[in-house]
Amino acid sequence: MLMRRLDELFGPDTRSRWRILAISALTIAVTGALSELENRTVRDAQILATMLGVVAFLVQVGAYCLHESTAQVVRASKRRLEPMMAIPRRLIAAAVTVAIVAVLDAFTARKSVAAILDKTLRMSLREPTLSPKDAERVADCLRSAARGPLSLPPQTLTRVRDAVKASALQDPNSPAVANASNALVEYGRERDAESFLDIRTRVPRTEAEAAFKEGVEIAVRPLTEYPKALDQTQISAAVSAFTRALALAGNNTALQIECRLLRGAIYGMLGKYDDALADAEAAERLGALDLSRIIPLEAKALVSRGRPGDLQRGVELLTFAIQSDLSSVRRVRRDPRDKLIFDVQLLASRSLAYYKLGEFNKAIEDCVRALNLTPPRAAFVPTFFHILIFSYLHRGEMSEALRAASALEQKTGDPRARMIRAILESNQSDPEKALTELQDKWPFDVSPMFTLKN
Repeated sequence: MLMRRLDELFGPDTRSRWRILAISALTIAVTGALSELENRTVRDAQILATMLGVVAFLVQVGAYCLHESTAQVVRASKRRLEPMMAIPRRLIAAAVTVAIVAVLDAFTARKSVAAILDKTLRMSLREPTLSPKDAERVADCLRSAARGPLSLPPQTLTRVRDAVKASALQDPNSPAVANASNALVEYGRERDAESFLDIRTRVPRTEAEAAFKEGVEIAVRPLTEYPKALDQTQISAAVSAFTRALALAGNNTALQIECRLLRGAIYGMLGKYDDALADAEAAERLGALDLSRIIPLEAKALVSRGRPGDLQRGVELLTFAIQSDLSSVRRVRRDPRDKLIFDVQLLASRSLAYYKLGEFNKAIEDCVRALNLTPPRAAFVPTFFHILIFSYLHRGEMSEALRAASALEQKTGDPRARMIRAILESNQSDPEKALTELQDKWPFDVSPMFTLKN
């Protein structure tokens, strides 16, 4: 029977033969076009299209050969059914065809749109940095993908992140680059909706998740709920927990990224700036996209480390983070005060960088801006007054330094404020001498704890 059907197909049944060939050719053409959108090599596209064309051809030939025997079975079945139960064959065929077309259309449409967005992104990334026009195009593509949500290739997203960072260093005040940065953070937030920080709300499924949860409960919850500053024992325990989670994470890339970013932030508190930068860079190599966490982590470590070139690079990154309002798109916002603490951290790091660079006017501006945002009992208020008083003394403005010392005492009740004011009053005619005495009795703390006191 099969041979007879094959003879018919390649003999008198010209209509069926041409239909099969046309569908196979169309399959090859469509596959080739999609392969081009997905940036496959010509050779790979040819191989894939040929394979699918052959499969389409064989499936159709097989269906043609089995058609007669299938028809016989259907006719036998029909004779056993009541006439009123029979459904028109054409209606069934039409319904099946519509269903198949709908499924294929939905699948290929999403894939095609994602491929088009990917190609547009890659075209916008031809240079190491983004022009304003390219940056806006990147932002539009990322937001379109986030609304889908559509999956974009990790390699393209990594290139976008690197281009945004490079552009931020070139022009920290660019609105277009800021828009692209925020769009990337938003896309990453949609992509990683099941954040590993939510592990606190469920039972860990693996040993790695259990270790991660332990570290989060030590380090993250106190920082967002503000019960008190972390002590050295808590910090060490959190580092150990995240290190253990990393060792157990295996191929769980998302968990590795979270561990790296959180442990890097803690290393910064401990003054281990090289380790903090190493964790941030490792998270980036793993594909981390959240610039609202990566940029502040790197910038604060650079500023505190203070090597040649570190300070200026840190200022550029911090300026970009402040100007682009990265705090507004942060993925983790457990407390409404999270945005405030995030913004004040950025200002604290940048004011310190300006102070170290000798740009005392800018350091004072950042301190005043931060103090206007900050509650009086915030643990980092003395740090801002510290930079403020020292900057005034470097500029020889003793009266402003005295006014800042009085404000420190009034706002915080810090017992050191009286000592500071006494030194300033006894050296009103010699700001340099006052500065020397203060440096001996009030050492500069470059790693303040950014939490609120009870």
